[in-house]
Formats: sequence, structure tokens, C-alpha cells
Amino acid sequence: MVKILGRPLFTLLKNKYYVDEFYFAVIINPVIKLADLAAKFDYDWVINPIVNFVGNSGKWLADISAEFDRVVVDGLGVLGTARFFKWMGKELRYTQTGQVQNYLLVIALVSLSLVGVYLFGIGF
Repeated sequence: MVKILGRPLFTLLKNKYYVDEFYFAVIINPVIKLADLAAKFDYDWVINPIVNFVGNSGKWLADISAEFDRVVVDGLGVLGTARFFKWMGKELRYTQTGQVQNYLLVIALVSLSLVGVYLFGIGF
């Protein structure tokens, strides 16, 4: 009988009354599962959506900035200025006839116009 009673008693003492197993089953494992759930909630439902929103917002703003740069800065600013002066060059080409009489006529008309503006008080 001592042999029969001694073996389970030995096993119980050897395993320290199964306190560690109980502690792991009741405290440690639920806390680990709760920590995993909190980490998953934080990572999948809080952090990732915020990071994705900020990333998508930056991408959206970059697209708007690129379109603004293409249309306004390049289209109207750089290329628009070049197109304007090219057009002005084409139009002013007709005024250059090579005849001095035409140039003197323009100088006389502009001078008379400026004198007329000054005399009639519309001036500067």
C-alpha cells in the first residue's frame, strides 16, 4: 500500500502541487491571449489604418501637386511664357519691313500720341 500511495504522492510533490501548471493555465495563458488580442487590435485596427490614411493622403497631395505643377507652373509659367513670346515675335515680325520711312512714321505717331496725352491731361 505504501508503494501505491507513495507513487502519486511523489508525483504530486515532484510537480510542486501542480501550482505552475495551474498558474500557467489560469493566469499566464489568458494574459498572453489578451496581449495578443490587444496587439492585433492596436496593429490591425488602430495603427495600420492611421498609417495607411497618412500614406494615402500624402500620395493624394502629391498627385494634386504634380497636376498643379504640370498645368500651372509648366503650362502657364514656363511654357506659357515661351508661347507668348513666340507669338509676339511672329506678330512683331510684320512691323519690321526694313524701310526707314516706316520706322520714322511709327516714331512720329508715338511721339504725337504722347504729346496729345500730356496736353489733354490724361497723362501719367
